[in-house]
Amino acid sequence: MLQTATAQTLLKFATVDCEGDLLGCPYYAYTEVFNQVLTAGTAGRYELRVFPNAQLGDLESLTEQTARGIIHMTAGQNAGQLSGYYPSIQIVEMPYTFPTLEIGCEVMNGPFGDEHADKVAEASDVRIISWLPSAFRNFSNSVRPIKSPADIESLKIRMQPVRIHVEMVKSRGASATPIAWGEVHNALQTGVGHKVQGSTLAGRQSHWHRRW
Repeated sequence: MLQTATAQTLLKFATVDCEGDLLGCPYYAYTEVFNQVLTAGTAGRYELRVFPNAQLGDLESLTEQTARGIIHMTAGQNAGQLSGYYPSIQIVEMPYTFPTLEIGCEVMNGPFGDEHADKVAEASDVRIISWLPSAFRNFSNSVRPIKSPADIESLKIRMQPVRIHVEMVKSRGASATPIAWGEVHNALQTGVGHKVQGSTLAGRQSHWHRRW
């Protein structure tokens, strides 16, 4: 997402994701490539300063900071974070909307994605400049295997504060619990939460495979 820039050379770009290698931190690679394109395309007129690892706040805070012009760009956002400005953007967060990531990329990089990007810009002065589907969301938990929607009943599930996500788990008899991403692992171990909704990619970035 991009906030309308004024005549200045420094652009602040913040994410909640890590920095490092391409496979472990795809948004770091994204910012590195974007920086090269920006430098070449503007003959060095703009300098991109990246703030990874949630240095400037969580996803919700970074969305608000971009809209208010405190920072200029953010990446790795959930589209549902923009629903306060444009509620219909939540349509891309509906479960089972896209059967594959390839189809998701094709749809979002076409007229459908362009239309919603324009609507967001009209409502918030924030311009989505690219869609980057990174992974499907999964349910992970410390109680029992999840083989059908009925299996999440009565579980406490860590969710992002995105209405369509919250309503989805509530409809199956589960409780939506807001927990900061950095605290999810401890919450599962201590029982504060039973389950987390997120992507395998996010778990890998947080090195969960090294903790269990």
